Amino acid sequence: SSLYDFAPLGYLSINTRGDIMNVNLKCAEMFRTERNTLHKQSIFHLIKPEDQDIYYHLSKKIDNTKAPKSCELQMIRRDKTSFYARLINEPIRYKKGEIIEFRIAIIDISELKHTQEEIQKKQKIESLGVLAGGIAHDFNNLLGGLFGYIEIAQEFTKDTKAEKYLNKAMLCFERTKDLTHQLITFSKGGLPVKKTVSIERIIREASKISLSGSNCNCNYKIVEDLCLCDVDPGQIHQVFTNIFLNSRHAMPEGGLIDVKALNVELSEPQMETLSQGKYIMITVTD
Repeated sequence: SSLYDFAPLGYLSINTRGDIMNVNLKCAEMFRTERNTLHKQSIFHLIKPEDQDIYYHLSKKIDNTKAPKSCELQMIRRDKTSFYARLINEPIRYKKGEIIEFRIAIIDISELKHTQEEIQKKQKIESLGVLAGGIAHDFNNLLGGLFGYIEIAQEFTKDTKAEKYLNKAMLCFERTKDLTHQLITFSKGGLPVKKTVSIERIIREASKISLSGSNCNCNYKIVEDLCLCDVDPGQIHQVFTNIFLNSRHAMPEGGLIDVKALNVELSEPQMETLSQGKYIMITVTD
């Protein structure tokens, strides 16, 4: 009795109807309740509705084989939270050759399940990276051809208006090339390729491309001595492009977007990810 009560695993005994006849201390602890509250409850009340079929089929197998069986399912605590558990169900009493009592060992495998899910997520990301890398390489090859044709058109055109749009197209292709570079970097699990660049130039370029063809305009308030930054130009350009596109979608009839940038210096850390040092503070308001 003491071994049962103080066992490190949760144990409970049920009859053929699934009514709980006895539980040990660990089992009550797992369900965050007292032992007497579990007594005479149906085992199905402790199993999430969507997983009850798993236990039902397990019971049928035991009836047919008279041998211990196990399964994994989600169980419900008294406070309505759930956890993943492995159940090992074993017949322990017979009457005239028929099972009349079962003992179930319950093992909390929530942490194991979480680890397995994290591994699966990592594998999916790695697979996505391989796919992204392949697409990016093919796309990069196509871009090379398009670049060449635009450069030829720039050389032969004498129409200043056409040349203006060809120059814009070349600028867009440069940004597209940066995007494919990001995909290739991601597919190889690489770190951003940082360069010392002018953030102001990137902001103005991203806004020009993102707001082209709309009635949205930018009002720039950028200090003249704005510091240079060590960033991945392609990635930071994409950040500002997304911001300006969001502003454009938020103002379908058009409007003014205020863009402010200034140098700031933090004498002490402001948060866990923002340490002491020099920064550029940028605000975009639509």
